[in-house]
Amino acid sequence: MEFLLKLFCEAPSVQKIKTALQAGKPQAVYGLSGTALSFLLAATFREWPAGMVIVPDEETALTLAAELKLLWGEEVFVFLPREIFGLGPSLPSAFVPRQRLLSLAALARRQGVVVATAPALLQGLAPPENFSPHCWELWKGEELSPEELGQRLVETGYVRVSAVEVPGQFARRGGIVDFFPPSSPLPVRVEFDGDEIARIATFDPASQRSQTRLEAVKVEPAVEVPNPCTGREILPESWFLSQGEDSFPYPEVLLPCLFPRVVSLLAYLPPGAPLALVEAQAAEKAAREAEERQMEICREMIAKKKLPEESRKAFLSWSEVAKELSLYPHRLRLSFLPEKNGEVLGLAVRTAPSFLGKFAQLAEEIQEFMRHYRVILLVDKEERVKGVVEGLKEYGIIPRLTPDSAPVGTVTVVKGGNLREGFIFPEAQFVLLTPAEIFGRRQATFSPTPTPVVEEEREFKPGEYVVHPEHGIGIYRGLVQLSVEGVTREYALIQYAGEDRLYLPADQLGVLERYVGGEGAKPRLSRLGGGEWKRVRARVKQAATDVARELLRLYAMRETAKGHAFSPDTPWQREFEAAFPYEETPDQLRAIADVKADMEKPRPMDRLICGDVGFGKTEIALRAAFKAVMDGKQVAVLVPTTILAQQHYRTFSSRFAPYPIRVAWLCRFQTPAEQREVIKGLKAGTIDIVIGTHRLLQNDVQFRDLGLVIIDEEQRFGVLQKEKLKLLRKEVDVLTLTATPIPRTLYMSLVGLRDTSCLTTPPPDRLPVETYVVEEDPAIIREAIRRELARGGQVYFVYNRVAGIVEVANWVKHLVPEARVAYAHGQMPEAALERIMLDFIDHKYDVLVATTIVENGLDIGNVNTLIVKDADQLGLSQLYQLRGRVGRTNRLAYAYFLYRRDKIINEAAKARLRAIKDFTSLGAGFKVAKRDLEIRGAGNLLGTEQHGHIQAVGLELYCRLLQEAIKELKGEEVVPPVDPVIELTVSAYIPDDYVPFDQKLEIYQELSRAETPEEVEGLAEGYRDRYGPFPPPFRNLLAVARLRAQAKRLRLKLIGRQGGFYRLVFAPGHQLSPAKLVAVADKWGARFKQEGEDFVILLPASGRGPEGEPELKKLSQFLVALH
Repeated sequence: MEFLLKLFCEAPSVQKIKTALQAGKPQAVYGLSGTALSFLLAATFREWPAGMVIVPDEETALTLAAELKLLWGEEVFVFLPREIFGLGPSLPSAFVPRQRLLSLAALARRQGVVVATAPALLQGLAPPENFSPHCWELWKGEELSPEELGQRLVETGYVRVSAVEVPGQFARRGGIVDFFPPSSPLPVRVEFDGDEIARIATFDPASQRSQTRLEAVKVEPAVEVPNPCTGREILPESWFLSQGEDSFPYPEVLLPCLFPRVVSLLAYLPPGAPLALVEAQAAEKAAREAEERQMEICREMIAKKKLPEESRKAFLSWSEVAKELSLYPHRLRLSFLPEKNGEVLGLAVRTAPSFLGKFAQLAEEIQEFMRHYRVILLVDKEERVKGVVEGLKEYGIIPRLTPDSAPVGTVTVVKGGNLREGFIFPEAQFVLLTPAEIFGRRQATFSPTPTPVVEEEREFKPGEYVVHPEHGIGIYRGLVQLSVEGVTREYALIQYAGEDRLYLPADQLGVLERYVGGEGAKPRLSRLGGGEWKRVRARVKQAATDVARELLRLYAMRETAKGHAFSPDTPWQREFEAAFPYEETPDQLRAIADVKADMEKPRPMDRLICGDVGFGKTEIALRAAFKAVMDGKQVAVLVPTTILAQQHYRTFSSRFAPYPIRVAWLCRFQTPAEQREVIKGLKAGTIDIVIGTHRLLQNDVQFRDLGLVIIDEEQRFGVLQKEKLKLLRKEVDVLTLTATPIPRTLYMSLVGLRDTSCLTTPPPDRLPVETYVVEEDPAIIREAIRRELARGGQVYFVYNRVAGIVEVANWVKHLVPEARVAYAHGQMPEAALERIMLDFIDHKYDVLVATTIVENGLDIGNVNTLIVKDADQLGLSQLYQLRGRVGRTNRLAYAYFLYRRDKIINEAAKARLRAIKDFTSLGAGFKVAKRDLEIRGAGNLLGTEQHGHIQAVGLELYCRLLQEAIKELKGEEVVPPVDPVIELTVSAYIPDDYVPFDQKLEIYQELSRAETPEEVEGLAEGYRDRYGPFPPPFRNLLAVARLRAQAKRLRLKLIGRQGGFYRLVFAPGHQLSPAKLVAVADKWGARFKQEGEDFVILLPASGRGPEGEPELKKLSQFLVALH
């Protein structure tokens, strides 16, 4: 981007602004907006290490920060208002709190640009002298003890945990301290040698393994007020008793009690640094509105005794901030229109025309530009650079590929970031065209430092249901340590029906699976011994076999059926795809390639696209539909509701508008005459694509040449409709879309039988939803709604009871009189419900008070605040899906889950709310909810009658039984896995002082599931890195794990003692060769015998006492000799 900034700076006006700013003369400049404004800021600010830009609203802040990041570099942050009172401290892993901390740290270190909204300047901060000293660096070789580092982290707001996963956490294990600074993309591990730092490295929070070694690491506070007070030093005890709190939940409000003055963010700006105010009038208006709302909620909370009287002083007025702004000499005022007062300078920057992928028009316009300008085409990907170059060559334009010294009359195509838009700057004699003009592709918004996703935890907690493949369903009660004759081991205690208990050796924990049977499922506990569990397993295995047989039958039919083989992509197809206004995810590109490959085969396609809401399923459908129409075929898009039909109709019509493709929709909202017109067009072939509900499946609808059917959420159609769809599958290509996830194990089982593509990657510009679990308070609800309305957005207010929903809607209307409020629920007449929903989509209402009907399939990008009343009454999967209704665009979204304080919430509800609050990043957390939804997905895929069978044995075991059944029916050999039992007198366990208790189970499971000795070595390396040198019992445990892994490979099911011998029992199907057996008999003195189905080797033991490392090593070497 450097060459573009150089070109921009060639304009005399830009040079004049830079010179004046450096001399400390405030400047007012008009005529700028969008990307041109970003260019001016980057061009003028680049002389300073730090600076600040103030904008009216968060949308402008995010977009401007994204462009400055491309033009300036990495050190660009956004400073948005912190959350409203009473919501408690936010996790520093959440987007807004993390960006605020990074902004303060950047200014304290004098490194980086902060883009702040005007309302954010009104919230008081601790003086810089309280925050800045806590921004420091930690160096390898520095003298510091682990205790001192831990103390400093506590003082700056880090929370101690057993395993660090998100920013703001730290953990200590002996001479190792892990912590996650907000500025780091990964957590950091510091290893001490006495009181000296011996090693610093980043580590992966999912595997907890060290990655990159560092010489130093930046550390900054995890809270805005280091050494935070609990409030007990200031507030009377009566406040805590009346509120039922241990500490004051919002320490920032107590700032006036802690410091002589509170300051705005401006106080953190280094002396002499530049400051820009963008659209001053709009910024002032936004700030004054926020100030009014702030003071209103403050007065209300003080009146309710929820805030102390002093908290009024925690906020500044816009008048105070404006006065402070006027004192900065290096100041820019930027606006599109000239301001009335003062001397202003105009920059003549024009908007560039848009071409939407039409290269003929693009080439014609470029040739005109070349007469007066140099033309730069900035493209976001290497393959698009090639495409643009080839496209221009067809029209006689030969572009340059290097931007250096580009003279007037040349065209340069370069790869660069995805800027918001291009512009024409006559004074600098250049035209910039971006993907926005060339293809109609929008820019990615501000990308925050990603919080790594910690995958689903496989270990289980005491009290959870577990499944043992041989003994059935029980309740895990925890780990217990038992010592017998001087040998110490740990066991998992599992409670079964009645008084039955199983003590499972910890080294066999890999056989246990968490029971997943659907949210709230309470399975029947199995009895130890007896045949009940075997009968349940056999029944489920038979059901799985029936399903497998049907899947194989359908697969065979599909392979032999004759369909239409679609032609390869046309140039129009490539042009259409280039006009997609977003960047595709890798999953999307894979799915698109799969769909096209299916369509080009001579058999009918039947592919399922499975992906979370907003992950790009519709775009895949659009491209498939375009491909079908290019081959002269018609497309039917089938959706479950009229609302979805209308939404799809708008999307398809908009995307296909530049092409001679006729799109229609068919639903009962149309008059009989309109419906007849559509039906006539389908039969005659004048309509290419039709979108509709099950009305499309009625007998009067006939197509001239139907080639593709796209079905959205098939499980929501009725039995009769599903039967019709089965018939269609035999004749035409079918693409099914669903937002309900399917289990990975099931997906792997069906590879080669059911064509499935899974979209698991969120779009690159998606921001996590800011999530709050909070006591219900009218003031909070009012502020949340008003803030959304202030940015032109809409609100979902979920109240999941039909009785009383009208009263709740009236209450919301009374609370926010300026809001247009509607209500909707599933018991309303269908036509009335659809009318309200369509009006809400058309923004005729601001707030929709509804039951959980909104969790299904509605895609309204303008709804970015969700409020759920009595959230403790809903299941986790419901809350997960509801939260997925907001944050569908690159706008920051908010979700408030409310509960009533005077109500006693049960433990399960508390756990659900905690799960939501703790994990807010996209694709992270909510693993329990995801598993519950996966059960629904499995039912959708295999038939709802399988749901009961899944509940009987749990999801994992059901999928394994299904996989076995498929293999058996295909004639493949199914060899049951061997789970070796090691019965040796060796103390092999994890000492309590080596690994935190809550992490032991995970280690036992990992070691138990290791399939090879090499895998055990890899795990051991990770444990050494994470916990330090191994104590003897843990060394023994690793040796036992190596033996188990070797035993699995040899199908060795038992290693035990029999007098002076080790007894090794091999299961049927072992691959021991006679030659190897003769060799080991000679060398090791081993004896062999057959016992029924089992083959036994007796190996002389060294002694009769407990086994130690030498004995375990000998056994390991013997198994190597056998392999």
